[in-house]
Amino acid sequence: LEPSNRKRFYLKKISQSNNDKDILKYKMYWPVGKFVSYKIVNENNIKFDEVIASNDAMFSVKVGHASKNIEVSDRTLYIVTESSNSLVKQVSLAVTNCRYNVAKNINNYLKTIGKFKYHINLFGIAYKFKSIGFITITKYMLKSLFSTPIKYLFKDLKECIKSVI
Repeated sequence: LEPSNRKRFYLKKISQSNNDKDILKYKMYWPVGKFVSYKIVNENNIKFDEVIASNDAMFSVKVGHASKNIEVSDRTLYIVTESSNSLVKQVSLAVTNCRYNVAKNINNYLKTIGKFKYHINLFGIAYKFKSIGFITITKYMLKSLFSTPIKYLFKDLKECIKSVI
């Protein structure tokens, strides 16, 4: 196992949260490095999704939403590792499709709780289908087009194109 390069991404989200704690609640889709109260999980009946990938994402968002107090520490409490076989590196159709559907479910949840501004850019996830084939990426880009409210559509498309170029 090697230390993951995801640390930079995590630290960026944490630094962005100085002005907006909701970023920690709704934009950090993993429980890595979070201490979660059993009481919050139990009282809100929050469970991990039973899916092949991103099973912790909705759990993390729901725990964030149920949390009244969030504290941030600059101490290293958890070291994220990965290997060439790690699930995070998998780009098969089944895994990528699962990640896309989990992201879409999170967006639907955020919409129902009035927090859609923290949504996941589905175009970015759809772009991950590029190695699977043109027809597949086109299908998921179109699904993203119809799943994204017009208010966020152009911003999300621009963000996706910028990350590709």
